[in-house]
Amino acid sequence: MRMKREKRDKRNKRNKRTNRIVSTILVLAMIVSVSYVKPVSVQAAVALQEDPIVIVLDPGHGGADGGATRTWGGKVYKEKTLNLAIAQYCKKELETYAGVKVYLTRSYDTYVSLEGRVAYAKKKGANLFVSLHNNADLKTSRRGACVFYPNANYKKAISKSGKAVAASIQEQLVDLGLKNNGIAYRNSENGTRYPDKKLADYYNVIRGSKQKGFPGIIVEHAFVSNPTDCKTFLRSQAKLKKLGVADATGIAEYYGLKKANATTTLTGAEYQQDGSVLLTWTVAEGMDGYSVYRKKKNE
Repeated sequence: MRMKREKRDKRNKRNKRTNRIVSTILVLAMIVSVSYVKPVSVQAAVALQEDPIVIVLDPGHGGADGGATRTWGGKVYKEKTLNLAIAQYCKKELETYAGVKVYLTRSYDTYVSLEGRVAYAKKKGANLFVSLHNNADLKTSRRGACVFYPNANYKKAISKSGKAVAASIQEQLVDLGLKNNGIAYRNSENGTRYPDKKLADYYNVIRGSKQKGFPGIIVEHAFVSNPTDCKTFLRSQAKLKKLGVADATGIAEYYGLKKANATTTLTGAEYQQDGSVLLTWTVAEGMDGYSVYRKKKNE
């Protein structure tokens, strides 16, 4: 009887010790399951953008070339000054987006030739050349915005992309209240032709941009010759800023650019056997998607 009792006591102690070990394991498992949050991982080979979009903004006129000039209500509206202000606001707004580089053909009141403007854009590797202007007419009743894009001759793909970004910008300008004069192309009126023997574009910067391999467009924001346009859209820096932001928004929407104000912390990067890169980062609260960009070593 004594031996049976001793065996039973040993068995009970062993069972209690086993139960304590199992309970401890369960508690640890619960702690791990609560404290570990799986990070976001992505096969980034597809998502990486090698190079930024390059936008060259061209403030029309400058220096001795003042462009259209009118005086309304005691205030002088000088196109070259208006164009530069709009371009600077546009550049500043575009630079709030990720994956874009922006350049100005002139940053102060100086003269730059039409050929020099396009050559500068080519040197910077432009994806898009945007010449910023304001319109004028002998009839003071004419008002509103219009964007010119490349015709379909010679390089149709450039015409197609230029037309699309022109429409995107025009939509933003019309939303500000400018009269919608539409988007348009203008053919040469003196018989100038492209290498395919078809009529070239009328405007030098649009024609030159196409020849150098990227779309060029001209934005005519408002009419300096119309007192209502001047008062409503050109009279103050705040109004000029709205025009610049509208231009930038149209460009950003065409390229699908996203604001660069939300960042996450990269926690890991591993090369995979198939040549892709596995990236891991912490989750940013409130995000519904991510854009991944790769910076070149020398930048």
